[in-house]
Amino acid sequence: MARQLCVMWRRMETSMNARRGTFFGRAGVLCALSLLMAGCATSDLCLFNPTSGEMRELPHGRGRQIVVEVSEAGKEFMTLSRLGGNAGIRIFDFDGEEKRRAPCPPFLMDYRISDPLAVQGMGRLIAYRKHGTRDLYVFDASKNTEEMVYRDLGSKYDSAAGVEWLPDGKLLLLLNADSDVGRRQASIEVLDIASKTCKRIFQPSCISAIHPYSLSNRKNKLAFCDGEDDSVCVRVLDLESATVVAQSQVGPFFSVCWSPSDEYVGFFDSGRWIKRLRVSRGTIETLDTGAKEWECLHLMFGDSFYAYSWITREPKYGSIKKEEVVVCDWQSGSRLRTVSMPVNGDWHSVSGGRKVVCEIGY
Repeated sequence: MARQLCVMWRRMETSMNARRGTFFGRAGVLCALSLLMAGCATSDLCLFNPTSGEMRELPHGRGRQIVVEVSEAGKEFMTLSRLGGNAGIRIFDFDGEEKRRAPCPPFLMDYRISDPLAVQGMGRLIAYRKHGTRDLYVFDASKNTEEMVYRDLGSKYDSAAGVEWLPDGKLLLLLNADSDVGRRQASIEVLDIASKTCKRIFQPSCISAIHPYSLSNRKNKLAFCDGEDDSVCVRVLDLESATVVAQSQVGPFFSVCWSPSDEYVGFFDSGRWIKRLRVSRGTIETLDTGAKEWECLHLMFGDSFYAYSWITREPKYGSIKKEEVVVCDWQSGSRLRTVSMPVNGDWHSVSGGRKVVCEIGY
């Protein structure tokens, strides 16, 4: 029974993401309470090879385990879990073998999935919003010190759409309007840690709520969804020149991702058309079209394939009827495989676009 409740919650969470933050009322509250009473609020991370279909479930404990950093150079990724006896930081290689672990840092024990968090150097530097404040802090593990670097990051759910480390040790801030801190317009800024000064490089109308942005593999360009509902534009911003180098027309777009070569940006159109934007030319093409009843949720561009997840719903009650992951060949567009697999949370491409770390809802 406890396991079934876990699956129910994950599926509701996926549904909430698909509906861009819409909550299902009393049923969601009752389900959450049931989970807490059963002590089964878990999440399972899986390392999935889309071309071979091989899937490896990673060790987990109570509470959600999330990926907080991927290092292609070190061929490893880092996860964070806050609850139970297995709470802490784990580092895995790209084959899913656990290399090392450490206790959860005290300042992350109150971390929520909606809080901004950025990790660099496998935990050497951690940027986070300090619990009970609106301020952004940086923890330096080599010195065992923390320092406030930005005041009034925001207080509402959408006030900080994201925080990312850049190669030069600076922080990229994606901020939405927040009346509580006097911010009237969305802003993309680069924060210099040493001088604690910010440089605004772009002002979007609004950074949307569902998979709103993706940093390129070289970390010199940012793809993001600018706008809300059916009026979203996918833009590609060059972080060095602070100029938009490519963009789509306006439409109901979401879930952006980069190809391993940084040549293409993928996104969904109307929840079922899979499209890609060629950054160097600014051209857009449709890769695949899902069935009319599909709701596509996640998208990944690999080295020789692209993969996406979709769900269908029961017509009467809206509950999830079917959920699958589809893997297609880059060149021909033909389907390589279809896997019945309930996927939640974010997808993280690893091993040069050959594998994906995802959260499963079994």
